[in-house]
Amino acid sequence: MHRCEFCDATFQARRQVKRPRACLSCQPRRQRENEKTWRINNKAQYDNQYHRIQKLRRIKKLGQMSEELHRFMDVGQKFLQTDLKLEHLQEFLFQFLSEIGVRQINKLWPILIA
Repeated sequence: MHRCEFCDATFQARRQVKRPRACLSCQPRRQRENEKTWRINNKAQYDNQYHRIQKLRRIKKLGQMSEELHRFMDVGQKFLQTDLKLEHLQEFLFQFLSEIGVRQINKLWPILIA
């Protein structure tokens, strides 16, 4: 049995945890405090550059997805032998995907391309 640093309750820790500090109910609080102290101690590392890089990665991924969907539509157009107006489709798809958000797209993408 271990004692929680935050609520002083005793709890049974998982075997994988080497030095348990918090019970299950206090775990989110412990994590928030750890993140807060890390941000204070590492101010130079937590800057806008990380967010810019992540945003560029998301934009690149959305661009790749919209290109792939556009290519699918082009193949479908050739297969069906119809004339679809695809000039602005890739731009529309990019805008549509960016409004949905990368997290939602990641959930749906395997279903869409299957």
